[in-house]
Amino acid sequence: MAKRQSSTQREECSAYKKLKTCSEELEKSVDSAGTADEPSNYPSLLDLSDDILLIILSHLHPIDIEALSKTNSRLNIICHDRTLWTEVDFRPYPLLASGLEKFIEFFLPITKSIACCGPSLPSNEAQTSPPPAALVDPPAPSSPSPPPPPSSSPPLPPPSSSHPPPSTPPPPPAPPPPPVDYTMTHELMEAISRQAYQLRKLILENQRINTSELLLEYFPSSLEHLELKSSILENMPSQQSYFFDVKTNLPYLKVLDLTGNKWFLPHSLLALSKSATLKELILAKCMNLCDCVPYASLAALYGFRSLQVLDLRGTLVEDSDVSCFNRISTLRQLYLEAPAGVEGGRRLITDMCVTSFGGVRAHHNHPHAPHHRAAPGQPPPHHHQLELNRIGVLLLEAYPWRVQQPSQLTCLVVRNYTAITDISLKHAGTCLPNLTSLDVSGTSCTEAGVRLFQQQRSDVTLLSDYPATLPLPLPLLNNR
Repeated sequence: MAKRQSSTQREECSAYKKLKTCSEELEKSVDSAGTADEPSNYPSLLDLSDDILLIILSHLHPIDIEALSKTNSRLNIICHDRTLWTEVDFRPYPLLASGLEKFIEFFLPITKSIACCGPSLPSNEAQTSPPPAALVDPPAPSSPSPPPPPSSSPPLPPPSSSHPPPSTPPPPPAPPPPPVDYTMTHELMEAISRQAYQLRKLILENQRINTSELLLEYFPSSLEHLELKSSILENMPSQQSYFFDVKTNLPYLKVLDLTGNKWFLPHSLLALSKSATLKELILAKCMNLCDCVPYASLAALYGFRSLQVLDLRGTLVEDSDVSCFNRISTLRQLYLEAPAGVEGGRRLITDMCVTSFGGVRAHHNHPHAPHHRAAPGQPPPHHHQLELNRIGVLLLEAYPWRVQQPSQLTCLVVRNYTAITDISLKHAGTCLPNLTSLDVSGTSCTEAGVRLFQQQRSDVTLLSDYPATLPLPLPLLNNR
């Protein structure tokens, strides 16, 4: 009996000690909670002044700034500072329309530039039409199957007609296609136009846009620079171009970059040519831009009054297509390059294209052009004969309009076309007096032709397959 009482007392004593220990720990936790609001001795980000915090935030990505704005009321005010949202670039992080909507509150009237990109789009989605039947491999003829090996077991009796086999259930219906997540909608574009109504530059990459909803009229009318690269535009209008009435919807547009868009068709050249302010048109890697003589000739004849830069690299344009643009008197820079996968340019661009720019009538008195005097008793040589003697090919008879006005080209790029020869170098040296940069790398120009051109035109920076002759890199091509 005494042993039981002693064991009970020991248990009560240990329980009392545990209870006392728990109460002491609880008191310590309460004391620490009471001092949480007191100033700490450790440095904090909020100890910095607003100016220092603003400098730190200016080096962060807009997505990080938006996340910090939710942590503290003071940081929320600083994160909305106008200096952080003058030029906004969300790249390289892809954003859908739902992700971009939460940044609308940060855009301000002084926001001048916005750049964003969507998720990577597979290249096969841009193809809207199936391949022709002639390009589809026919199915291989089926070989006769060998007879089944003889079986030792007796054959099964045929099924009785009184018991037909059970019918197989119909296959379940196909699930509906998942909804398409568009990266830009007309509601989002209208919100951007309201918040940043002085926006000058808009860059959109890898976008998926429904053109039946997002019309060109929803874009900010104050835009001067618009880039729409590597995007998919669905439900394109069939009766007119997407850029119809661009002169009204974007009256201040100066630069339009449509690199890598398979939906761009030649008839859109007519719509774009009506813009009186457009100075740079970049159509690189627009693979459906070909056979555009009817549209390019009308566009160059009646439009493009301010166009200075034309980039057609990586397209399937040919001599006849590019020659139409020699009527644009304001054109200063022309960029041509054979598309990848087309060996030697497949004679897309030849000397005929280069010699269609510039002419003898305008430049036969230029110091770079040789003088031709009439022999005694002979009439003075005709201008057409001068061109034939100097270049050695019959060009002017086929294209008489090309000498009606001088060419103002200052930069010419004809890269990776094997049909470009020394004839183009001779023509550029004599008939393009304003030329300052020339790129003939990957062509059939010989080393002798390059040396001769450099002797005649030392004022031109030449880029060729002979790097030892290069004085300096072409300044205009570094950013192209």
